[in-house]
This record gives sequence, structure tokens and C-alpha cells, in this order.
Amino acid sequence: MTVITAPGLYTHVDAATYHADRLCPDVSLNNSVAQVLVDLSPAHAWAAHPRLNPNQKPEKSRRLDLGSVAHALLLGKSRDIVEIEFGDYRKKEAQELRDDAIERGKLPVLSDDLSVALNMADIARKAIAEHEYLTWLFPDVFTPDVHSEAIIAWREGDEWCRSMIDRIAVNGRTLVMDYKTCTCAEPEVATRHLYDMGYHFQEAFYTRGLDAVFPESAGRRKFLFLFQEIKPPFACSVLEVDGAGKAMAARKVDCAIARWQSCRRNDHWPSYSTMTHIASMPGFMEHKQLQREMEDEARGAALLPAM
Repeated sequence: MTVITAPGLYTHVDAATYHADRLCPDVSLNNSVAQVLVDLSPAHAWAAHPRLNPNQKPEKSRRLDLGSVAHALLLGKSRDIVEIEFGDYRKKEAQELRDDAIERGKLPVLSDDLSVALNMADIARKAIAEHEYLTWLFPDVFTPDVHSEAIIAWREGDEWCRSMIDRIAVNGRTLVMDYKTCTCAEPEVATRHLYDMGYHFQEAFYTRGLDAVFPESAGRRKFLFLFQEIKPPFACSVLEVDGAGKAMAARKVDCAIARWQSCRRNDHWPSYSTMTHIASMPGFMEHKQLQREMEDEARGAALLPAM
């Protein structure tokens, strides 16, 4: 059933329906497929799209990890969580309860893991309360201007685009937060992780949609990433992409949307080029070989008899 009929911000939309791309009137482009489009090829993007590829399988495993449970707790989606009161999934009954929860679009979690996720969410809330901006996104009282997992839908020419935003405050100055779990939230390590995972691209894609829906906030929006470790002490850090990262990501999004429009218009989804690519040797390999030769030379000199 189509829910979205016009560009805008939509709340209280089922996540499973969103990920299956069953909201817009036509096939739509989201962040993950857009990244595949520019980082790999149109053929890979077609294969990853749930409406273009009839054999594409839903990624059920993403609903079983600790980060997903902490995510739901932090964003006020605890109703999606189903506690499995077992120590592991070795017993058939536990497996059946888990599979039933997944089938119903819920988040199954073992009791011990739920305890850990609750602790993570508490620590994340404390970090949020101490931050100069994020505290606005988690007010003590209900406000209709703050939403979790809100859907932004917009048009790029004839094509639909969509994104799901973890937390957004829509007012005079739109504030956005995306929550990420990781093994290390130390700012420098998290920064490398941010760029390795293409989160700067994600921000640029979301920003493009937000600019289309809320043009009055364009250029005045703050987009922050909250990183949290999945092991004790579950430390958090807050990152904001710099100007160079934003500019590069915006260019990549331009490229992704242009490719998407061309592929859709021509119904042509090419893979890698068949031309011969020169495999240039990485500089570190030459350095490593020279270092090895120097060490061998020094070792040989050391073995020579004294004169």
C-alpha cells in the first residue's frame, strides 16, 4: 500500500515497509543503493534494490545484532523489541521464538544481551544530555517537533528518493542525529570509520532530501553523528563532518543521482568497464621491499668476519 503521495516528512511509518521500498508511488533511491551505484556499479545497485531485483533477499540478520537493539531503545522504539528469555539459541524453543519475532518484523534479543543494550542506551542518553546540541533532540517532555526514524521523501526530476532519519528536530533550525555503534568511538578512530563506511555520503544524501523538503533551513542545518562502543565502558563520541568532507560527499551524491536517472531512463544497468585497468603498485609495497633489502644488507654486514 502506497503511503507517500507527495514529497515531505512522514512519521510513524513501518521500517520493514520502508526498507522494502513500498512507500513511494514508484521505485525510489535510498542512501545505501546510491552508495553502491557510485562505489561499485549500476549493476550492483540494481541487484541490491528490493523492487528492481525480484530475487533480492531482505537482510534479516541486521535485526539480530546488539547495535540494532540499543538503537531501538535509544530512539524510543522499545515496542519493537521481543525479549527471548534464554541464555542462547541452542534450544529449539528459543530458535522458534526468535524466528517468530523476525517474521513479525520485531527485534529478538536474548535476556543477557537486552541487559547490555539497556546499559548502552542509558550511557548514550547521559552523553546526549551533556552535549550542547543533542540534548535538544531528547527533551524531557513530548514535543511534536522531534521525531525518531522519520521518513523524508522527495523528487529528483521524475525520480523518487527516500531516507530514514534516526532523530530530527524540525523547527527554525533543523537538527539531525544519526546513531552508530562501533568497536572504538575514540574520535580519530571513529573519524576513519565514518569515512570508510561512507557516513559522510549518507549525510549528504539526507541533506539533499531535507533541503528539498525544508528549503528554509538549507545551510543552517546541523547534522551530528553519535558513535557508541559495543563493549564496556560503552563510551560515546560526537562527530560532525568538516567542510571538505561535506563538499566531496555532495559531489558523490550528484553523481549517484545522475547515474540513477540515466539507468532508470534507459533501463540499462552496466557493470564494470571491460577496458584494461592498470594495476598500479601501492607506494607502501615499494617502501616495504626497500626496507627489507636494507635490513638484509645490514644483516649480511653484521655476519662478515672482523678485519
